[in-house]
Amino acid sequence: PETMEPALRYTQSLNQLSTRPPGLLSKHPTLHLYQPDLKAIAEAGAPSPQLLDYFRPQGGLAGLYGQALLVPAGSSTTGGWTAGLNMELQFPRRQFLELNGDWTGHLLYAKDPATISQYPMVPPNDPLDELHELKGNLQFLQLYTGIGQRFRPDKKLQPMVSLGIAGIRNFRQAIRYEYYSANGEYKLNENFRNKDWSWSNVRLGTGIDWQLADRLSLHSRLSYQHNFDKNVAAFIPLKYWTIRLGLNYHFEKK
Repeated sequence: PETMEPALRYTQSLNQLSTRPPGLLSKHPTLHLYQPDLKAIAEAGAPSPQLLDYFRPQGGLAGLYGQALLVPAGSSTTGGWTAGLNMELQFPRRQFLELNGDWTGHLLYAKDPATISQYPMVPPNDPLDELHELKGNLQFLQLYTGIGQRFRPDKKLQPMVSLGIAGIRNFRQAIRYEYYSANGEYKLNENFRNKDWSWSNVRLGTGIDWQLADRLSLHSRLSYQHNFDKNVAAFIPLKYWTIRLGLNYHFEKK
């Protein structure tokens, strides 16, 4: 009828369409039967959002730290110290990319002839003089990059592990040679310089981070660093343990 409401006429038209053979239209047609889901089509051909988010940094930190160097028993080095700067890029699943630089110092002491022979020699004043002992101070710059994983992100104490490589460049290799002569003891000093970088250093670490506040944390590390090439930047392979303590500021709330 001409006086029928528009909505009622539309409903009757749909009911008439539903009497057509199966396969042509559903019994209750809706608008999505006539319009393709463009968003679904676009997403089907695009990379998974979860995969992209996995590699997208979600925060970072910067901090200061100090380290004590622990050398193996029997080594000619007697320990040392480190002070440095630390930076991290953090990812959604608690992985992180770590970058740091530090100034490191080794103290050395040797009396055993076999150990002394590892170092370059300074000739005595008289060929008959006897080398009594050797002391030195090795100072070098280290640049480190590595990856790591933290655990228990919702807790104040968060264990972590890390693995990376370090570059070493020596700035000071000062050695003092103490000789015995017929007239007594005398000392000769020499400072050896090497401007080459050595990138054959692997560092493995583990530790615990203590979250003090949303943007502040303490971190502790126990690390082992192994040098595979003693001739590039140092007289002896730098193989040592370190204990680190530092303070970090977080750029984004965890």
